[in-house]
Amino acid sequence: AYYSTAVTRWFTALTAQQRVFKLPFQTAGSCWQAPILRLLGAKIGQRFFCMNELVLVDAPFTDIGDDVTVDYDGQVRCHSFEDFRLKFTHYKIGNGVTIMTGASVAMCDAGDGSTLRPGSLTWKGHTGV
Repeated sequence: AYYSTAVTRWFTALTAQQRVFKLPFQTAGSCWQAPILRLLGAKIGQRFFCMNELVLVDAPFTDIGDDVTVDYDGQVRCHSFEDFRLKFTHYKIGNGVTIMTGASVAMCDAGDGSTLRPGSLTWKGHTGV
């Protein structure tokens, strides 16, 4: 398959970030994960907890509130491929949000106190309440 130059550059940068700039220790589930994600460009509030290393695929486009918990294999994605283009958009995860096992917040906001059940997937443009 052939990809555009924008998709190729994005994928190459993401791969380089994961392989070349590896941390000397695991940050998943530790107090170091939020500061490391902040260094990658994410806006993260207090008391963030996650069991994944790569919870944010597009860290600079994510705003996460206070008291957010992301369980194992949960993800937040802020990109899509539409009309043969790679599109990024800024999205917000509210305060007190819980993203359970295998759930994915894809291209949408999650309101304060919302919970994504295990294995659930959000649709682009919707707001979880």
